[in-house]
Amino acid sequence: MGPIAFLSAIAFWPAVSLSSLVLGLVFLWFAPRAADAALVAARAGAWEALAIGLAVAIVLPIAGVVALVTLVGIPLGVALGLALAPLYALAYVTGAWLLGRAVVREPRGRVPAFLAGWESCASSRSSRSSARLRGSVRWCSASARWWSVPGERAKA
Repeated sequence: MGPIAFLSAIAFWPAVSLSSLVLGLVFLWFAPRAADAALVAARAGAWEALAIGLAVAIVLPIAGVVALVTLVGIPLGVALGLALAPLYALAYVTGAWLLGRAVVREPRGRVPAFLAGWESCASSRSSRSSARLRGSVRWCSASARWWSVPGERAKA
């Protein structure tokens, strides 16, 4: 492995993690009601929301490839393919926020909930050992307790 491949392998996951953190904070800042609507949908019918999300994640790429086969559908297929990356990134960030909201309960703000979910998702994605994951779970539960229990911040 050459030095460029080595450096790109090292820099890839921190860059993805940092960009997902920024995207999530921007999402919560510009569209807080959309995040709340996702929470309402997840609480009202979690299995239905999961089924719709899986169907969209599977059907849209197939539809894009099918559109690329025809001459008229090439622009549609390319546009659909280019639209999938931001859609998947936003779905990842929303999932991290929903996970964090399950840990950090409702009276607390959206940002602490997103940070708890994002840290859990980012560490499980980039970790290669179970020790890092266990440390992440410990950190996540401790930070959730700190953010959710009144008076814990005074002790810390």
